[in-house]
Amino acid sequence: MLEGKKILVAGATGHMGEQIACFLVQSGAVAVLVGRNTDKLKKIEDSLHGSALSIAADLTKSDEIEKVFHELKAKEMKLDGLVYCAGVCFQSAVKMTTEDELLEMFRINTMAFYLLAKYCSMPKYSNSNCSIVTISSMASRTNEAGLSLYSMTKSAMNSAVRSMAKEFVKRRIRVNAILPAEVMSKMASDDNEWTGEEIKAIQSYQPYGPIPIEQIVYCVAFLLSDHSGYITGECIAIGGGYQIKKT
Repeated sequence: MLEGKKILVAGATGHMGEQIACFLVQSGAVAVLVGRNTDKLKKIEDSLHGSALSIAADLTKSDEIEKVFHELKAKEMKLDGLVYCAGVCFQSAVKMTTEDELLEMFRINTMAFYLLAKYCSMPKYSNSNCSIVTISSMASRTNEAGLSLYSMTKSAMNSAVRSMAKEFVKRRIRVNAILPAEVMSKMASDDNEWTGEEIKAIQSYQPYGPIPIEQIVYCVAFLLSDHSGYITGECIAIGGGYQIKKT
């Protein structure tokens, strides 16, 4: 369903980003892998056997984001899709949060997505009927204590998605967000998987338990495909029955 489409995956060196890139290639797409870990980017590119191109870039720097699109233009490659799955999350009480932490989270969770979408919307960098998909979070709706920074940056992302969808409609560029609750792969975790005890704790407020990465990947692929051609400006939750945590 994605045969021949050229899709940029920002945050491709993360666990979710890598899984998304691999599935897109399996579905017939060409993946443009973007991240700042050069060695891992090259490893993923090699594993995809000629169906991927890697471009190293620090997404916290606007000039490096622009450089990605200049490289694509030099290769005469126009995008049919963009997936934004880079992100950072850490808990912090409001009274303990520093200005540097605030700026760091906004740069990677909101500003980088905004700039990538900006360039992707331009005719010189993308084809009409392009699809932009970003990974937001259920935290933008649940607004749990200790996650004010994270939920605020993801809420800003959701708002941008809805506005961009209206602005980009002239080129029929669709923009949507996916809002996962607790996912099986932990962000910024060395062991990456939940323990049995942690899973049981999650099931107390998310009855289906941690969401397998594949569920997110399938939704991304659907939103990139022509099968979702009339869906734009939506923030789609994948919640696993999520309920507000009891404090």
